[in-house]
Amino acid sequence: MSEPERLDLGKLTKEIVSSRLVDVPDAPAVAGEVVKKTIVAGVTAARARKEDPRLVVQDVVHGAMMGLILIDKDLPTAAASIMANLSEAANEVHVDPQEMLTWALEGMAKGMKMASPDVEYKIRAGIDKQFMGAGEVFDKLCKQEKSKA
Repeated sequence: MSEPERLDLGKLTKEIVSSRLVDVPDAPAVAGEVVKKTIVAGVTAARARKEDPRLVVQDVVHGAMMGLILIDKDLPTAAASIMANLSEAANEVHVDPQEMLTWALEGMAKGMKMASPDVEYKIRAGIDKQFMGAGEVFDKLCKQEKSKA
């Protein structure tokens, strides 16, 4: 019997966000909660299956951002909400909050190919306001992602 395939939590998160939050007035804040809960469940399952939790966090955050882009919601506010929920998620799954922050920034950067430079700048500024120095990391990750295209 072959091993089961890794669950695509990025796609699942994108579907949840884009289908259930389209008419929610405070969709960015709710998306932050969705990300937190999905990360906690996903990292727990990944560990049980001996998979890398980093990929779970990247996929979930990327999926949430893509879902928000699809329903035309405020990405900078959503990014701030996601970042605000990370330390709680990190504590619940016993991951270093700095590591989880980096993983989330990697996932966010993947979604910036679809965002305007203005939105990317606003996200960067918001991230830097919450976590001094993290905006620079986000900027570097965005440049890396764009160079892959």
